Amino acid sequence: MTQDSSHTRLASYFDKSSNVVRDYSAKFEESYGRPAVEYCTASFHMSPITSTFLAIFSLLSFLPIVFFIAISLCLILSVAFFALAGAIATILVAEFIFISVVASILAFLFFLSVPLTATVVLTYIFSRFVLLTRSNGRAGMNEWLQETKNHFISSESAGTARTPQAPRKKPKQDHLHDSDNSDTSVILVPNNEPQNLEALSETKFSS
Repeated sequence: MTQDSSHTRLASYFDKSSNVVRDYSAKFEESYGRPAVEYCTASFHMSPITSTFLAIFSLLSFLPIVFFIAISLCLILSVAFFALAGAIATILVAEFIFISVVASILAFLFFLSVPLTATVVLTYIFSRFVLLTRSNGRAGMNEWLQETKNHFISSESAGTARTPQAPRKKPKQDHLHDSDNSDTSVILVPNNEPQNLEALSETKFSS
């Protein structure tokens, strides 16, 4: 049963395909084939020698024309491919050269910056040494040593992170202790004799 259904499907598909091919061939024959044959027949009756020459020339020229078209397409595609590949390769080579040049310049500048930095630092230290020793003498030398040491210590400690310390809480004092301190506090009077705060307050109230 399944084989019969598959055969019927194949037969129907073949019939549809043959009908499509038949329709296209009929259209081509009606549109181009018959008019061309009628034109060739009429031209052959009108001028048989010229028509024969053109027919032979057309048959002989068919293969060279097809070969020329194929070669032209191959050349165009090859030139386009090689041009694209050459452009990509040129861009890559140029970028590689530019990157190499920039990397070489940066490496040279890096290695040049090291002695220049050392020269600038030594020049500054020597100039400070000359100025301090000329102005202060031996004391200037000690000052120069301390200044140089501070510069190196500050540059080393600048890279280390310092953690902030939490504020210390003041210890709570006893209220009774505060009152005792307030009772026993003394002040200075004009006659430069210490007196008790309570006695002073009583004299103020009595007055």
